[in-house]
Amino acid sequence: MSLSTKIISMLLLVLAVLLSLSGWSSVKKEKQMLNELLEGRGKSISHSIAVFCIETLLSEDYPVLNTFLETVGRERDDILSIEVIHNGKIVSDYFAKKKDMPESAMFSSDILFSIEDAGSMPVEKLGEVRLRLSSRENNLIIAARIRELIINTTIIFILLFLTLLLVMRKIILQKVTLLSRHAKLIGEGNFDLRINLKTNDELGKLASAFNNMLDTVINSQKRLRESEEKFRSISASAMDAIIMLDNDGNISYWNEAAEEIFGHLSQEVLGMAGHHVFAPPHYREAYQKGLAEFKKTGKGAIVGKTLEVEGIRKDGTLFPAELSVSSVNMGGKWNAIGILRDISERREAENELAKYRDDLEDMVRERTRDLKAAQEELIGKATDAGIEAGRSQLSAMVLHNIGNALTPLKVCMEEMKTDEPNQAVAYLEKCYADLADHAEQLEYANNDPRGKEVFSYMGSLIGSLTASDDKRSARLDKMDTSVSYISEIITLHQSHAAVGQEIRERTDLNGLIEGSVRMQTGSLEKRGIVLEKNLASDLPKLIIDKNRLMQVVVNFIKNAYEAIDEMEGEDIKKVITIRTFADNRQLGFEITDTGIGIEPDQIHKIFEFGRSQKGSSGVGLHYCRMFVEANRGILDISSPGKGKGATVSVAFKIGV
Repeated sequence: MSLSTKIISMLLLVLAVLLSLSGWSSVKKEKQMLNELLEGRGKSISHSIAVFCIETLLSEDYPVLNTFLETVGRERDDILSIEVIHNGKIVSDYFAKKKDMPESAMFSSDILFSIEDAGSMPVEKLGEVRLRLSSRENNLIIAARIRELIINTTIIFILLFLTLLLVMRKIILQKVTLLSRHAKLIGEGNFDLRINLKTNDELGKLASAFNNMLDTVINSQKRLRESEEKFRSISASAMDAIIMLDNDGNISYWNEAAEEIFGHLSQEVLGMAGHHVFAPPHYREAYQKGLAEFKKTGKGAIVGKTLEVEGIRKDGTLFPAELSVSSVNMGGKWNAIGILRDISERREAENELAKYRDDLEDMVRERTRDLKAAQEELIGKATDAGIEAGRSQLSAMVLHNIGNALTPLKVCMEEMKTDEPNQAVAYLEKCYADLADHAEQLEYANNDPRGKEVFSYMGSLIGSLTASDDKRSARLDKMDTSVSYISEIITLHQSHAAVGQEIRERTDLNGLIEGSVRMQTGSLEKRGIVLEKNLASDLPKLIIDKNRLMQVVVNFIKNAYEAIDEMEGEDIKKVITIRTFADNRQLGFEITDTGIGIEPDQIHKIFEFGRSQKGSSGVGLHYCRMFVEANRGILDISSPGKGKGATVSVAFKIGV
């Protein structure tokens, strides 16, 4: 039943009750008035008959009395019967036999007379007159009044109802109908509607509250869509495959990276058993055994771990992968989230590094054999001075070749560091924070069973990505430390080789600076350090050993970010500035940092052999000074003091 029908029914009921009460009260009053008139008439007639009966009863002339009663009864149509009682007996009576009037009223009057005796007039009761009058006339009048009342009441009822209906339709029903119609449209998803009721009554307030509710719902949906769009964008742009399995082990989510890695489209695999899609045959038996336990407890041998496994592509080829698995309880059932990274390129890079290492070892062995052969030849052909010169030349050639092998190795490792998907993790964390800030306004996240698991799902995703990247970064850092150590030992030996035997070549200083920076990009980004470059244009070429100069620049950049690492506090300015210049027949560069700095009276000590930071061989700055001075250069380090940063300046003479 609609609201308008209910309101109309209530109005009808109220009007009917009010009119019925009013009519009944009117009829009751009129009936009472007619009964009073009937009673007065009955008493008057019975009294007149009683007065006449006094003498006839005293004379006992009953025939006269009978004639009188009959005459009175015939003259009045409303008299049904008259009875005169004397000494307890009916001595005379009259009955209107021709009338059939069951409706009647009984009245009686005493027949009294007085006797004069000793100056007093005592009253004696001779008998009683009983008179029955017809009440049919009164009843007919009352019935007529009731009919008239019903007709009038009906007319008034209809008029009042129509009036109230028009008023209510104008004031209430139109607004209620408008509210109902808009509510139905909104329920069908049309959230752009607004209810325009510019009134200050309850319906106007209800419409205003309804509009405010719609605005809140729209804003909440907008924020939810934005959050979902962010998550979809992250998932779609992620380099790792993100796969979700339901409680039965069937695939319920398959992102674009999974499509690219495995070769299966999302619509092809959704609902399929996961182990038939991405697991090689030799894994499937163990997978089936672990699935039963996982369905009950959400635990398993690979849950919460990062493992190196094999995956199988759509074409049947196997590939190495790194897999992180976590569990999420959704709707009382355990679901699995897997993040799989194709490490084929990493394996190739590791193999390439191993090949570089093997080639380096082969090269060292080969050069060692050449060196021994050359030494034997020099021993037989040259003086002691010639032998020393030959040794210096061969040593410089061997060390230069080894340095050439180490340089691309370091560049390769820095590029691997730079390729880490830290930006994706940071973006995921930002989306997680945005969702948490608006959790109370997100109806989907609060009420929908799947929406409630969004935070758990994103947390597991962030944790798995972070753990995997940390593990990979740790291995690269360890390799980088080892290569840097080898490089420093080689540069130490290079410093003792004859300067005249260095492998000099025309070198672009700006290009060399760019290459050195690329080698340290991963370390700078990990620390959040801003690198500012101010490279002069049209610099002349510098004739120098390119690899050894690059080692010097890399050493200075490393010292700069390590000095920044020693700064304490939250609001630390982390900036390294590199400038190149050519003036006053000098070509060089400056590296300035905002690190810990050094006291002026301690600057001369930092070039001493063996002074080093943790993890260093202790030959870095000592070698740098030797190399710069051996190439007609000037190395200068300045600092305003502790905690105020430092500047390293290197300048080589040109054109002389």
